[in-house]
Amino acid sequence: MTAANGDIIGCDNKTLLVESIERCIKFVLQNIQISKAELEKQFLDDIRQIQKDQKPADIEALKNEVENLKQKKKNAIDLMLEGLISRDDLAEQNEFYTQRIEELNKQIGDSTDMAGTFEKQIKQIKSYIKTINNTDKLDIEDTKVYADIVDRIVVQNNRLIDIYLTFLPFGYRVAYTLQKTNRHQKFDVIIDSCEIIS
Repeated sequence: MTAANGDIIGCDNKTLLVESIERCIKFVLQNIQISKAELEKQFLDDIRQIQKDQKPADIEALKNEVENLKQKKKNAIDLMLEGLISRDDLAEQNEFYTQRIEELNKQIGDSTDMAGTFEKQIKQIKSYIKTINNTDKLDIEDTKVYADIVDRIVVQNNRLIDIYLTFLPFGYRVAYTLQKTNRHQKFDVIIDSCEIIS
């Protein structure tokens, strides 16, 4: 099959053995179990980075400033009624206070949204860590389990398979070769490399 830009897409294998895919999935799961401490550390580093990047404004201070500005608007009206400032001065003061209040309310909203977003990201990362720690409980020899945990598989050219699992935000690219055995046209699947991809 050829893409619009002329690149060949799809599988370059004449046949793709189910055993090849199953062996690659098993290898990925074994890799996760072996490197789960490293993955967990990376996820925890991600949480620390999110918390470091999170610099929401002091919402209470902003709310207090809004209340102070509202009071100043009321005081300006009183000053105009007492004849201490003109209507034009009142209009100018009212416009200034209104604009500043809108700016502060936007900062409050943005800060609240940012805190909520960061909290969701941290919750999702904690979920990834929990799931990775539970991979020890998976019976990776039972290929029926694969249907529940594999999100999608993309077969690339040159014996590359991209495997995306339902419980991780990234995938694994597995390079493999087939080695013919002497057993009735059977092949062994040899994993050449495995790397994390986005």
